Amino acid sequence: MTRWNNLALVALFVIGCDDATSDPDPPADESKPLVAFVLVEGGSFLMGAETADATDPDETPRRETIVSSFLISKTEITQAQWRAVLGVSPSRHRGDDLPVEFVEWFEAVEFCNALSEREGLDPCYRVEPSRVECDFDASGYRLPTEAEWEYAARGGAEGRGFRYAGADSAELVANFLLDAPRPVGAKLPNELGVYDMSGNVKEWCWDFYRPDYYAERPTADPRGPASGIEGKRTARGGGWMMGAEPLLVWNREPRDPYSRCWRVGFRVVRRAD
Repeated sequence: MTRWNNLALVALFVIGCDDATSDPDPPADESKPLVAFVLVEGGSFLMGAETADATDPDETPRRETIVSSFLISKTEITQAQWRAVLGVSPSRHRGDDLPVEFVEWFEAVEFCNALSEREGLDPCYRVEPSRVECDFDASGYRLPTEAEWEYAARGGAEGRGFRYAGADSAELVANFLLDAPRPVGAKLPNELGVYDMSGNVKEWCWDFYRPDYYAERPTADPRGPASGIEGKRTARGGGWMMGAEPLLVWNREPRDPYSRCWRVGFRVVRRAD
């Protein structure tokens, strides 16, 4: 069974992946820390799926991957956090504690730079028309690489080999097969104390998408191929309208970086030092 078997379910919501609204939202409460982070201690792990577990060939071959320490947001970026930084939420399902969705990859990059500037950090991204470069040594916020995302979803050095982010039962840790997203942090966290890496909204990653990349990726802090098929980027983690298969910690999805969808949001990372 592949990700494409979910098309019948997704088709019920396809209009939500094409249309945006721009109604203004009330200002967010800025009296609280904007984003809470969890430290992910660096280490090595087996990235990807065993052949028998793979839902698609792009999840194989599995190989040892080394990831340096980093900080990752405890939850997906919420609509209140988005408004505090950029002022208007693009989301179709409104609520301060709901994950922001209907976000293009380029808009997630814009949020990262704006949040960095708000906190006096050096932005990671240099943005040019249709091109983005990332300074991974900068102090600011950025999208996780696929390797960072999967390592954190698996629980990092604390990981216990679960199929989903925190359990072998999707029902314990994931919002899925629902009619709308749920407030972040409503299910159990994974071993690191990170929420919703399986389910709720699928999350943008930095990497370009190529289905054969796992056959040649570097083993230390991989940052994705230099280009992707039709410029597509990778998203991870499944979503509220999807079944359990896309929620697996090794599942990958290619997406047009200019696309918007009800089930796609993001979380942010930054360097640990």
